[in-house]
Amino acid sequence: MKVLVVEDDQTVGRFVSRGLEEQRYHVDLVAEGNEGLERASSSSYDVIVLDLRLPGMSGVEVLRTLRDRGVTTPVLVLTAQDAVESKVQALRTGADDYVTKPFAFEELLARVEALGRRPREIAPPVLTVADLTIDTGKHEVRRGGSEIELRHQHRRRGDQPPPQEGGPRLQAQADPHHPRRGLRAQGRLGPHADHP
Repeated sequence: MKVLVVEDDQTVGRFVSRGLEEQRYHVDLVAEGNEGLERASSSSYDVIVLDLRLPGMSGVEVLRTLRDRGVTTPVLVLTAQDAVESKVQALRTGADDYVTKPFAFEELLARVEALGRRPREIAPPVLTVADLTIDTGKHEVRRGGSEIELRHQHRRRGDQPPPQEGGPRLQAQADPHHPRRGLRAQGRLGPHADHP
C-alpha cells in the first residue's frame, strides 16, 4: 500500500514514515502544503496522512482543493488541534478520519489499514447514444458537446393543477343509485332533468 504523509514536524513525520515502512508500506514524506497537494493530485496513493498546520498551504486548504479536483483518496488528519470545531471542519471538508497528537502508533496504523481497505468510490455511469451524453452523477445532458438545459417543475402541496383545455370540468362521479342525478352533476342534463 502506498501512503503519502504530509507533516512539517520532522520528528513526527519520520516516526510515522518509519513505522509504516516497517509494516511494508511504501511511504512518501513531504513537509509543505503545496508540495503535498501536488503529490496527492498527480500520484496514486491509497491513503494520505495530513497535518493541518502546514507552511505554504494549510491542511484544510489542501484537503478542500483535493476534493474540488475530484481526488477521492482517503485522508486521515493527524494534528494537535483537538477542538471540536477543528474536527468538524476537517470532516466536513472531506477528511475520512481524525487523530489528535499525541497518539499511539498502533491506533494510527489500525486507522490507516481500515482506510486502505475501503473500496474506491464508484463513479456514476455516463450514458451515451450517438452524440447524446447523459452524466447521471453531474445531472448533465449534452448533445454534440453542447449542454442541454434541464428544467424541473416541482409542484408544491396546495398548488392547483394547470387548467385543462375546454374550460373547467365538474369532477362529480355518477351516482349508480340515481343515474339521472349523477348525469346532471356531470353537466349532461339540464337543471330540471332529474324528475322521475
